[in-house]
Amino acid sequence: MQPISQQHHQQQAQNNNKKNDRNNNDDDDNDNDKHGHDDDSDDDDKEENDRRQQQQQRQQQRRRPQQQPQQQQQRRQRQQQQQQRRHQQQRQQQQQQQQRQQQQQQQQQQQQQQNNNDDDDNNNDNNSNSNNNGNNNNTHCILAFPSIWDD
Repeated sequence: MQPISQQHHQQQAQNNNKKNDRNNNDDDDNDNDKHGHDDDSDDDDKEENDRRQQQQQRQQQRRRPQQQPQQQQQRRQRQQQQQQRRHQQQRQQQQQQQQRQQQQQQQQQQQQQQNNNDDDDNNNDNNSNSNNNGNNNNTHCILAFPSIWDD
């Protein structure tokens, strides 16, 4: 037989072990309850989100058949208008470019005509100067010997 004090210590240790086991089990139960509760709230949130998404989809599908053709038509009209504006801008740019080219050609032709006129004027001036000089020369020649004609 074991002495009483040793027996008492063993009994005390066994009781403590049982008590610790019970406490540990209680902690596990509490943890499980918490996790279970958390899981439930997550599930509730997920179900609520799913329900909202489905409701939004149903509302959009109800609206979509009416809006879609109208939206497509508006989109086509906008595209056509943009295309028309681009074509109009291109035509205007081409016309402006043609006008600039025509103006340049006209200016070049006018400049060429002016140059030709200036050349003609210069030629006429030169000819008249030559004639004048010739006349003067003849006059001088005739005047230089007046006595020949008098006799």
